[in-house]
Amino acid sequence: MAQKGEEEEFVEIAPGVNGELDAEGKVVGVEILNASRFLSSLINPLHQKQIQLQS
Repeated sequence: MAQKGEEEEFVEIAPGVNGELDAEGKVVGVEILNASRFLSSLINPLHQKQIQLQS
């Protein structure tokens, strides 16, 4: 997620998840640390299904 604007600061929303804020305190981005580790359990089955459909 990203919006136009420069990041001025960030706040930790949850462990490993940071909200990036602009000078007015509006969210301009969200950073998920080690996202591939958390998302692999969702992405891998979808990738396998795509391969099956292409066969």
